[in-house]
Amino acid sequence: MKPYIIGLTGGIASGKTAVGLVFETLGAKIIDADVVSRKTVEPGSEGARRLKEAFAFAFDGDTLNRGRLKEKVFLSEDGKCRLDEIMLPLIEKEIERLKSTIVKPTKEVNQLLRENGTTELSTGTKMAELLKRSEHDLLNIKN
Repeated sequence: MKPYIIGLTGGIASGKTAVGLVFETLGAKIIDADVVSRKTVEPGSEGARRLKEAFAFAFDGDTLNRGRLKEKVFLSEDGKCRLDEIMLPLIEKEIERLKSTIVKPTKEVNQLLRENGTTELSTGTKMAELLKRSEHDLLNIKN
């Protein structure tokens, strides 16, 4: 059986981390794109090397200074596009690698999906309906 992939999206402080933690307690594997993007620019990585070639001003030695990068790159559309050209393929590649390590959904997550009348989740209505359930209800599925 192919694993379910649930994308959690939302604005700052919308509860993505809290919902992710609930899924994690149910046995789900979490791939956090923010964590992946930070890992992708660690000193010595391909991402850091490529960013340094394009945006040398944003580095202190081999370490990316995110504040400096933000101050200059996000002021221009060209800078943002160049940053995306470098980073997005690296982030996507790492996410795909991480996804390939996940074997199958856990019993609890399968139960959660069945109780919500679906075997698939999309970023639409089903996800919104699922997230309306309280943390207490989600944790009770595990018990």
